Amino acid sequence: MMVAKEVLIIALLLALVGCGMENNNPMTITETAVGQAGMYSVGISRIWQDDDGVLRATLSVWDEEGFEQDFRVAEGEDVVLPEGRIVVEQISVGNKKGSVTIRWME
Repeated sequence: MMVAKEVLIIALLLALVGCGMENNNPMTITETAVGQAGMYSVGISRIWQDDDGVLRATLSVWDEEGFEQDFRVAEGEDVVLPEGRIVVEQISVGNKKGSVTIRWME
């Protein structure tokens, strides 16, 4: 009986760890990588500076139910989705790859 209880505790811990950003903590995603925001996968495909000197990024957002859309964003902007929103906190240009720090809000 003790093994079943331990397995249940481990399963609950894994569920909490694997839930993505449901706890609203910021997450930094490197360009060409994918992170998890709530039920959505978020990929960073491009970081550039626009004609006004604003640093921008393209966020590709999708879920398992068929939702898929690209968003061009700048720091401080929100991406509003059916199940919540992604706040773009920081966009950084790196030596080889840049990164975007986001926060999931339900």
